[in-house]
Amino acid sequence: MALKRPCPSETDHAPISQYGRQQQQQQQQHHHQHPRDVTPINEPLYLLGSVRVIQQLAQRILLSPLQVIDVKAQAQWEEWDFIRHRYSLGPHQQVATFDISPKSDYFELSINGHAFARLDKAFCSEARQLVGLEVRLQACLERKHWEQVSTTWAPHARSTVTLSVDVNVKSLMNHADKVGNILLGSGIFLQSPSQNPSAEIYYNPQILQLDGFHEKADETMTEVEDMPTPAAVTDQVAQSNRKSPQNPQDHVNQILDSLSHKDILHEICTDTKRIKSTLMQHQMMALDFIERRESGSPSTEFTFWRERRRNGETCFQNVLTKFEALKRCEARGGILADDMGLGKSLTMLSAIAKTLQDAESFASASTANATGSSTVRKPSRATLIVLCVVCQSVNAPRHTYPHKVTFHKHISTERHAEAHLLFEKDVIFTTYATALEDTKKSPSPLSSVHWFRIVLDEAHKIRNQKTKLFKAIQELPAHRRWCLTGTPIQNRLEDLGSLVAFLRLTELSRISIFRTYIITPTLSHRKNQFGNLQILLRTICLRRTREILDLPQPIASPRLIHLSDQERHQYDSLYEHYKKQVQMAVSSNGRYASTTIQSIHELRLFCNNGLRGTQDELHGSDDERLSYLLHLERNACANCGISIFCIDTEEGRDRGMFIRPCSHLVCHSCWPRCLEKRQGTRCLLCAKGHAPPDFTTHISTTGLPNAANKVALPYPSKLLALLDDIKQSLGEKCIVFSAWKKTLDLAAELFTGAGLKHDMIQGSLSSKQRLKVLKTFKSLMGPNIIFMTLGTGAEGLNLTIATRIYLLEPQWNPFVELQAMARAQRIGQTKQVVCVRYVTERTIEQNDVLNRQITKTRLAGGGFKTQNISDSLVR
Repeated sequence: MALKRPCPSETDHAPISQYGRQQQQQQQQHHHQHPRDVTPINEPLYLLGSVRVIQQLAQRILLSPLQVIDVKAQAQWEEWDFIRHRYSLGPHQQVATFDISPKSDYFELSINGHAFARLDKAFCSEARQLVGLEVRLQACLERKHWEQVSTTWAPHARSTVTLSVDVNVKSLMNHADKVGNILLGSGIFLQSPSQNPSAEIYYNPQILQLDGFHEKADETMTEVEDMPTPAAVTDQVAQSNRKSPQNPQDHVNQILDSLSHKDILHEICTDTKRIKSTLMQHQMMALDFIERRESGSPSTEFTFWRERRRNGETCFQNVLTKFEALKRCEARGGILADDMGLGKSLTMLSAIAKTLQDAESFASASTANATGSSTVRKPSRATLIVLCVVCQSVNAPRHTYPHKVTFHKHISTERHAEAHLLFEKDVIFTTYATALEDTKKSPSPLSSVHWFRIVLDEAHKIRNQKTKLFKAIQELPAHRRWCLTGTPIQNRLEDLGSLVAFLRLTELSRISIFRTYIITPTLSHRKNQFGNLQILLRTICLRRTREILDLPQPIASPRLIHLSDQERHQYDSLYEHYKKQVQMAVSSNGRYASTTIQSIHELRLFCNNGLRGTQDELHGSDDERLSYLLHLERNACANCGISIFCIDTEEGRDRGMFIRPCSHLVCHSCWPRCLEKRQGTRCLLCAKGHAPPDFTTHISTTGLPNAANKVALPYPSKLLALLDDIKQSLGEKCIVFSAWKKTLDLAAELFTGAGLKHDMIQGSLSSKQRLKVLKTFKSLMGPNIIFMTLGTGAEGLNLTIATRIYLLEPQWNPFVELQAMARAQRIGQTKQVVCVRYVTERTIEQNDVLNRQITKTRLAGGGFKTQNISDSLVR
């Protein structure tokens, strides 16, 4: 909606940069352009949100109602008198809109090119950072405020008129995240717009959301995992109240439910001369899917391309982008997205064994074509399998007959001396960390090889295209490419876009094109808004759930823990103290985000460790610091971006250390490159301006109740309940998971005192030590109890010997818990698995973490039919 004007306006919006009419003309021409000519400049504008709140908003769990401060605009009385007489609102218009454009050091409001007011200095100083980012600003003034000012204003009574306006921020998608971060760094939080006159597509980059989903959030839900975005709480609730077109989540669920292709695929036997393990029916059907996708000319069900006649000649058209080519540009590969525990690794190993002759032919033919060329990479018959940790490779040789399929691990410090083996073996195992490390050597050993096939295990590791890890993996040359992941979409549809980019699916590999043809349609209100997403997934993805195995259904046993009177008094005191600290930080414009996160973290730790927990955990232990970053999904090396799951001075592929005193987290490979030891130790990351994570205490301990002699204090109620539960099942193999090593240490101390044998796997153990512990646990004479930290025990392990899983605390990300459960609930399990989940009553665990789990399960997991497990997890 806009003001009535005596003559039509040349443009509805005034851009910050020199963009205007040229961009509008290009958008009008967009429908006539050839898809390969599409560039980010032709993408639609997205409404990122409204600048209504300048003062920091804090989490509702710790604060009372939020304060809202509108942006102010000031007009000289002569200009206002001119505007109010020349323009008027229509009878049904509820909002007046104004263009915003820069003028010297300030921004001005205008109508039809007539400037009449300036925005306040505080906002202008921050908004100037957006100049050059193709951002458009639009001011909105509510009708009631327009009428109030118009009727109460008297000419010459005062020299200026002050208007309270909301400022809508719009940009291209490829600038959205940067714009959001700039505003976030200035303490400006984008809110759900109260007015959207032009009905642009709404996308708030400061909120975690899955594009295409409008989640109906619980009113008590809090957003902590994706901090720092305190405004996300109110904004997600506001977004959820808008009516979503035809229930988008149901559309996506239907798509994902249809990816088994059971009416299309046939059972294909594996090469029994090489593979000694027996494949199940669903695995043999997966071999058919792999064979069709790798053929180069798949059947109609598994290709985007359709034959067309154009001017008497045959050509092929991509049904997604309408791009035409003289021949089909097929990508040989796809996504095997079977649920955790369905044997994806064995399926792929069987496909490798079945195509060894094809691999030999590829290497021989490519070598002949490359003769005399120094620029062509040397081909290899090998399939490169990229793993999270190398211990995941130990099971592969057990499925094959000796010497029928050959293996090699490209991980050790001697790997460069063994580079010739990359061309002599059938299967090469490496890790994501090694692949990233190899890019630092020129030429990179792995990228110097033209692989017959590359397989990414846990492929969602590369979901962020901005990381060095994604670039290192995506650039590896290969004839065929596969992604193995049970969660191809974790948070947003861009996650899927990263996998598509790795697979080299023609022009869809470009994120801008992927957004235009896959993401943007899902945000529209048209009838077939999910049509392109459905075509994409049905063509490249195979997905089945654990239901097809007919395994005994796991029993989820929630365990509500009641704090003792002493613990309850201490928890309530802590809660009130942290609530007051956050309120003080907000009112004083202090370091509110860190204060809020630390407060929540400390309350969660108390639920586990009780009176034996120490205040200021973030300063006492590097493990606790890493756990803090794990909850925020920021456990990445500050230099290379590789995920770090444990703190250890011993070299390891998923390990790292904190640089002192700045607390930058770096992996072992980057450690020497990030330190300068001349004239004392100096962090080179700090020298480059990279800010470290904030572990500074923003919580005063004054007024906190002091615990007396900790040795004499009782063990936490939660751990005492765990001991009682395990005593009831001493004859069964049990796994106890926690995110915090300190909690497991307390549990181990308690169990030792009770005379119960146990073992532990945590970050400080080497891969060899972990395998030794697991081997002992699997033996009949080994201990029946094993403690594991979630980061090291929840991914890539097969522990079907265990029948009881204990989760000591709910996680912000419910799929971390699903992975932990899947260690036991998978192929080979013949007994019923019981999962006991501990939640402390009337605490942050029950009131906030579980609500967050419900939301995230709906967003990313609801469509993957994980409800048999996940529903019980979030109840």
